[in-house]
Amino acid sequence: MPRNLAAERREIILSLFDHGGLGLEVGPGYDAFFPKSQGFNVQTVDHADGEALRRKYSDFADKIEEVDYVSDGGSLLELIGEPKKYDFIFASHVIEHITDVVRFIGDCESLLKDNGTLVLVVPDKRFCFDTFRPISTVGQVLDAHIEKRTRHTPGQIFDFYLSCAQRSGSGIWVEPNLSDMSLMNEFSVVETKFREATSTSDYMDTHGWMFTPTSFRLLIKKLRQMGYIASGDDVVFTNHDNPVYRFEFYVTLKKCARENQENDLELLSSIRSELQEVTVECTPVPLYGCHIAKVVETYDSNQDETMGAENFLQNLDTSIFTIPSSTTPGDKTSLLRLQKLVSGTVENFVYLEIGSDRGGSLAPILADGNCASLLSIDLRPDFQPDERGAKFPYPTDGEQAMMNNLRAQFSEAQLKRIRTFRADIRDVDATALPKVDLALIDGEHTDVACFSDANRILDFVKPDAIIAFHDANLVADAIQNFEKMLARLGITFTTVLLPDVVGAIGMGKFADLLRSELDELSFERQSYFATSQLQRWVAVGQAMQEQGRISTPDEAAERRTAELAKENDTLRQDLAASRAVINSLREELSAARSHVHKLLGSTSWKVSAPLRYFVKILRR
Repeated sequence: MPRNLAAERREIILSLFDHGGLGLEVGPGYDAFFPKSQGFNVQTVDHADGEALRRKYSDFADKIEEVDYVSDGGSLLELIGEPKKYDFIFASHVIEHITDVVRFIGDCESLLKDNGTLVLVVPDKRFCFDTFRPISTVGQVLDAHIEKRTRHTPGQIFDFYLSCAQRSGSGIWVEPNLSDMSLMNEFSVVETKFREATSTSDYMDTHGWMFTPTSFRLLIKKLRQMGYIASGDDVVFTNHDNPVYRFEFYVTLKKCARENQENDLELLSSIRSELQEVTVECTPVPLYGCHIAKVVETYDSNQDETMGAENFLQNLDTSIFTIPSSTTPGDKTSLLRLQKLVSGTVENFVYLEIGSDRGGSLAPILADGNCASLLSIDLRPDFQPDERGAKFPYPTDGEQAMMNNLRAQFSEAQLKRIRTFRADIRDVDATALPKVDLALIDGEHTDVACFSDANRILDFVKPDAIIAFHDANLVADAIQNFEKMLARLGITFTTVLLPDVVGAIGMGKFADLLRSELDELSFERQSYFATSQLQRWVAVGQAMQEQGRISTPDEAAERRTAELAKENDTLRQDLAASRAVINSLREELSAARSHVHKLLGSTSWKVSAPLRYFVKILRR
């Protein structure tokens, strides 16, 4: 049966937040995500009333419902005037049109209840007509807020019309390797729009802001850090698994979201890597006397084979992840940290991965000349069950697609090291394979499957090894049960919980190495597992509601959920404060030790030795 991609998109978005209670949809236009006619308890705000919208979008007039609030581009809070009114606010392809992003998010925070969610569907500038425009910076967003901007600037209008591009006649696409690119507007149109923008006070619509998933995360982190907004990104979902909707990503913002622990350098490096994922090889197309230049910037895997693994591992360069995957930039950095630890400790290490999908996480392993063998085990069922109560389709041609992806990046000599098994790990003979130093369980989204795989992996790994878990937040119970089993077996181990959702258990000598090298980067254990459990409960509840198996939670349950979320947030803040104090004390202790060392080696200390001895006798 062919995939219903639109239904998958809708299911994914709805799974990211609790859409019970009263909602506000911003800018539904002619395609409301929450139609009132289908029973959704929502209000709407748009740039025109229902009658005007039906005239503007006459072909879709029958889909347009009445608008509750008509906005002139000013403050949403002032327009609606009822703080803490909504349980959720939903805005699809709106944020890029907003003139003052800081004010918009702040207004939404004020209109939301304390445990409410702001849900944004954001275009990924790499896969739409904004592809040739640079990403928007935090400073540019701050400038717009300081200026209290209510209209896009003439420069923004000029850039939009000048750079607006299309691929094979379409303004959106999904392929990372582009061809047949052309500009949409002749320069006479660009100039006309610019001069119009300089001479009118009317609002002129445009994409004022361009984002990639990580550039948006950096924006939210810095705005929150500086006190401009109270929310953090609770979820950032990139849409690689749904090929039609790769041009957008989904973000949920909540006041109780945990603090983004990635440092700014990692985020900036990840942004650069994201931009490098798209290569533009254009056949020049004549258009108003100009050609689009050929632009090619890709990661050269053969170069790393020559230079050695220390290059990208030493720098934790996430651009090595050349194949699109569901791993976030934070996940990629954490996986590189684990690989760096193993590759720097074991000569000719062996790697095992369960759930390779399209091969995204295999790329850095293949690029590592110190890896002697790669084992990829993936049963590749039609559907992948999930602890959140949903099932996600698995590509039917996954293994062939994975190998094609890898062949596009790596030589046949490099690929000879990889062995693939389309099977359950329980059906693979461990005795016929080399012992493993680093293993990754990826794609197992149920506790039962993850625990079973981890248990079986013990037959494959050396006594000194690391077992990593992607999407650790979804299989937190499996990780904790696996820890209990290791303790009963008398196996020494250490667990770290790394950004964003990578868990790792080091056994034998790697227990000490994980503790010494990565423990400072690990999330606080109790808070992480409590938050993970809470998120799964909410997601399961939503899924059961959608299936009609349970009714909407009562107010007492919602209050308790909010209380737990608040407690988790407090724990995270306390942990951050404690770590800051510990780091400060460590620095003071180090300085004191250095001072004592210098004193003991000084001439004055040696010369005064007889005097100190005489004073000691007098005291006796």
